[in-house]
Amino acid sequence: MRVVGYVRESRDPDETRPVFAQQEELRRWAADHGHDLVAVCQDRSGAAGGRPLDRDGYLSMLGVLAGGGADAVVVPGVVTLS
Repeated sequence: MRVVGYVRESRDPDETRPVFAQQEELRRWAADHGHDLVAVCQDRSGAAGGRPLDRDGYLSMLGVLAGGGADAVVVPGVVTLS
């Protein structure tokens, strides 16, 4: 199955998994389960002061799905989507 990964960088000091570690988790998971990871899309959390979340990565993920480039999405955890 072709999957697209989605990760999100958090500025929350309690978040212990940096984005590169999340990406590696997705690559390892896809390889272990025989899936083809076609892309990993990434967003960054907004900085303090009320800047909104950068959603370009999320929109890219939706574009990959809409274009038929992947069959499913894989995330390192449910909190990534919230």
